[in-house]
Amino acid sequence: SDSVLPSSNDHVYIPAGLINYPTIAENTSVSIKNLTIDGLLTVANGASLIVEEVSNGEIAYNLKVDDTKWHLVSSPVVGETYDSAWVENNLIDDTSSSNNNLAIASYTNTTDLDGDWIYPTIGDSGSFNNGQGYSVKKDEITISDISFKGSIKNDDFFTTIDKGFGDENKWNLVGNPFPSYILVSDLLALNSESLTNTHRTVYVWDNSENSDEGAYKPLLSQDFIHPGQGFFVNANN
Repeated sequence: SDSVLPSSNDHVYIPAGLINYPTIAENTSVSIKNLTIDGLLTVANGASLIVEEVSNGEIAYNLKVDDTKWHLVSSPVVGETYDSAWVENNLIDDTSSSNNNLAIASYTNTTDLDGDWIYPTIGDSGSFNNGQGYSVKKDEITISDISFKGSIKNDDFFTTIDKGFGDENKWNLVGNPFPSYILVSDLLALNSESLTNTHRTVYVWDNSENSDEGAYKPLLSQDFIHPGQGFFVNANN
C-alpha cells in the first residue's frame, strides 16, 4: 500500500511513466534485496542505496560540488561516460586551461617520482572507470551537482595498485565504486597486505585546508568513504 515502506527483503519495481519519479533524499539510506527500474531513479547527494542481490535499470547519483575548487571523485555507478554534453551539463571547467584541457584528470605514478595528472582536451570523450579516482573542477556553480548515470554495482570490486616509477612512487588514485558508504576500517582489514605499513589508511583531498590551496589528509578507521569519493592509497607490492 501507499503507506508501507519497502523492507530489506522486498523486490522493488519502479515503473516507467510516473509523473513524479521517485528520488532517494539527501542523507537517507535504502537497502533492499532486488530492484528493477524502468525509468531513472535519482539518488541525492549523501544518500546510500544498497541492492543486495539483483539490480536492473539505471540511477542518477547526484554528487554535490558547490564551489570551483578541485575535488577527488569517483563514479558511484557503472557505465557513465563523458563528452561535450556531459561537460556542459555538469559545468566542468573547460575554459581556464591554456592547453584546452578539461578538468577531468586521472593520475599516473609511472612517469616520475611526482607522478602526473593526465587531462583530456576539449571535445574529447571517454568513460569513467569503475573504482578509479579522478580530480575534477567546475568553472561555475549555477548547478551544484555533478550527475553520474548508470547501473548499480552490487558485487565485490577488485582493482590493481602498484609501486609505480622505479618502485618508489607508490601512490594510486582509486575510488568508491558503489552508491553507498565504505567503512575505512573494513577496507583496511581486507587490504592490509597490499598497503604499506607506514601509510595503512586512505587519503582524501580537503580543499578547505591551507586557505585556498587545500591539502591531503588521512581518514580515521571509524570514518566513511562516501559515494562518489576518490582517494589515494599507498601500494606495498
